[in-house]
Amino acid sequence: MSKPVVLILGPQGSGKSTQAIQLAEFLDYKFISTGQEVRKASQAGNELSKKMDEFWKEGNLVPDSIIENEILFPLMLSSGQHGFVIDGYPRNITQINNFLNFLDDQDWAITYVFYLHVGEDECLKRLRSRSLIESRADESDESIKNRLNIFHKETEPLLVEYSNMGRLHRIDGERTVEDIQEDLRSYFSGVEFVEPTVEDE
Repeated sequence: MSKPVVLILGPQGSGKSTQAIQLAEFLDYKFISTGQEVRKASQAGNELSKKMDEFWKEGNLVPDSIIENEILFPLMLSSGQHGFVIDGYPRNITQINNFLNFLDDQDWAITYVFYLHVGEDECLKRLRSRSLIESRADESDESIKNRLNIFHKETEPLLVEYSNMGRLHRIDGERTVEDIQEDLRSYFSGVEFVEPTVEDE
């Protein structure tokens, strides 16, 4: 059965994870955050986790082989839901080629790619605030700048690929969470959203 795949892109601090989670709930798709899954694996206390933790602390990306073969592809294959919203992947040309080959093998397809555009100054402001609140060792100023540099160097060129595929939609990410989410949902006509109800205790 063909399954639609929605990708949410944006620099660190763009709020893409929040938007991806809400959109996945709205569509009843499987939400996958490669960043979250890598972070979980990095806390497993084994040799692999130690290597992965070093990548995070230095602000580097985890190697493609780990992302794909041990995290993303198994999660997608085991999912019983009828679609996916993916945050944080693909992040470079090699990954997108591997991903498209994987999707072709499953007869699945990328249907939408949303790029949340947020200026670098705003990203730095948000990430510094998050670092102070959460005391995250992987988000020193040096680490933050390194990660943003990696994004601009490796990830932004993917926008050309997605545009050529006719799947790219640029979203203003410097608005409220609610306004951005409303914008994203507007692309999915015919999908009825039912607000969750709270059971009386």
